[in-house]
Amino acid sequence: PLAEIDPGAWEAFKADYLRAERPPAAACYRRLQRLAASKGWQIPKSPKALLCRLRAEVPPGAIALARLGPEASKNRVPPQIRDREALASMQVICCDGHTWDVRVLWPDGSVGRPVMVAWQCVRSGKVLGWRIDLSESAEAYRLSMADTLWARGAPEHVVADNGRGICAQAMTGGAEGKFRGKARAEDDPDPEVRGLLTELVGEGNVHFTIPYSGRSKQIERAFRDFCGDIAKDPRLAGFYSGPGPERKPHDYDSSKGVPLERFKAIVAEGIALHNSRPGRRGRGMDGRSCDEVFEACKGPERKLSPGQLSRWLLAPAVVTARASDGSVEVSGARYWSQELADAFAFQPKAKRKAVVRTDPQRLDRPARVELPDGRLVALAEPQGRVPYLHAEAAAEAGKARSRALRADREALKAHRALDAAGLGALLDEAAPDLPEEPPNVLEMEIEIPGPHADPGREEEERVMREAEERTLARALGGG
Repeated sequence: PLAEIDPGAWEAFKADYLRAERPPAAACYRRLQRLAASKGWQIPKSPKALLCRLRAEVPPGAIALARLGPEASKNRVPPQIRDREALASMQVICCDGHTWDVRVLWPDGSVGRPVMVAWQCVRSGKVLGWRIDLSESAEAYRLSMADTLWARGAPEHVVADNGRGICAQAMTGGAEGKFRGKARAEDDPDPEVRGLLTELVGEGNVHFTIPYSGRSKQIERAFRDFCGDIAKDPRLAGFYSGPGPERKPHDYDSSKGVPLERFKAIVAEGIALHNSRPGRRGRGMDGRSCDEVFEACKGPERKLSPGQLSRWLLAPAVVTARASDGSVEVSGARYWSQELADAFAFQPKAKRKAVVRTDPQRLDRPARVELPDGRLVALAEPQGRVPYLHAEAAAEAGKARSRALRADREALKAHRALDAAGLGALLDEAAPDLPEEPPNVLEMEIEIPGPHADPGREEEERVMREAEERTLARALGGG
């Protein structure tokens, strides 16, 4: 039988025990004893009796939600078993970022934990491409995807998480289903600019997983292997930092770091061994390695042309072209061509938006200028700075202006077959018949009188003199 307890005491115990702090039942019982003494409640003689009654009356899911949180409550439902055996290699790929538990010495002399961005084939589990950087940036996602496209071709679907790097406009602009808070205009200032990944697979083929849901991304299983096989490699001894402060090794030294290139070489070797390791026991693996399954399940390859691949190697920037000449500026470098002038010069601001793709390491190379929808406008040459008194550069600039003026004149001549005189003649022919108007006053012959020709003026002067004399007489007292 369940223990007898006063209703008020029972509610107080449940309110104390069902908290996120997860207090022990014994501590809750001691607090309940103090309350019972002041309220006169009747309570059981041990906390075990209260726990038995709690488990009998309160559902386990409610207890888990109160003490362990929503994740524990959701875990009461078993995860889905997704069938990937019907997929072909590269049909679906997924990506994510992983922070290594290793301290690395960066080229600038700083020491820190690197971040890896990687792409994986969902069918085979093979890690396709990866990059190591300071953070999980859009740059790392773009370049690692470029490596994947170069070696393996293009996928049909992409499964991505909710990170800022993959959700950047340069990668997934125009795609729907992101979980990055509310959709606000300031979060996506140029919603019409489509990202590289969106253009590659289509808006409906970029799938975003639920935030903080590791089970939704298959690549998390590979990252777990990397933590043991690569991060704890003997060649990285002394540089391992542990996954958190409470799990640091006893010889941890925050000032030491493995050189970056050495670390990359060890990671490349570890990933190659991960892909080729036989004996995989997952669904559809049948004891084969990831490499073997990838080759066995290959479908038609979607290779990209060199021109398409080059767009993935260039950093994009959304800019507004200058209204006067159509030139664009990125990172202090200016780019221009006659095609840009023809496309953007003297256009309203809304029609001067462009996506400029440049090599961040070589701003002296031509830039690819596109419209927001991806259509190429021109390959614009950089307009580098020249010495102040550089005569040849000044002469070349003058020739370019002359060529532009000549081209504009020819275009104007081709489109303006009628000159102003011809248009005036047409207007004269079409002029309506106007009613006759009186002559202009300046054209009338009016006789101008001489100095004594106006008798009315003499009478006016006489009246004024008499008025002045009367005023003077009154002032002198003569009446």
